[in-house]
Formats: sequence, structure tokens, C-alpha cells
Amino acid sequence: MSVQTGVAAVSPVVVAVDVGKRMVALSVSAADRHRLLGPVSFEMTARGLDGVLALISCRRLGGRLTGTCWS
Repeated sequence: MSVQTGVAAVSPVVVAVDVGKRMVALSVSAADRHRLLGPVSFEMTARGLDGVLALISCRRLGGRLTGTCWS
């Protein structure tokens, strides 16, 4: 399965993914190899994927885990 999401005018990211039977672990780095997120684990469900995609988008826009990303 391939899922793509995008935010205009933001540099690309690299996502490393480890898929198990029920869980997914991933880490997200910016193009300059600065870690943006992770490693994080989540259940392999639509709800889990939606949550981590929202978190990745927030981090790409400069949000912090203690601020706007957890509203």
C-alpha cells in the first residue's frame, strides 16, 4: 500500500518504515538529515495512520510535540 500526502512549499522528507503484523514503526527525517519525528510506533489501522500523518504534517510545518502538534 502506498499513501502520499503533501503540504505546499515544504521540503521533502525521508520516511523509514518497519511494518509488522499489527504495528508499524517509523522515523521521519528532513532532506538535510535532521530528525523530525521518531522513532514512533502505531497500530496498523486507518485511525493510527491518520494520526501519524497529521503528526508528520505538523512537524514539517515547525510544530513541536509540546505545542501545536498535540491540540
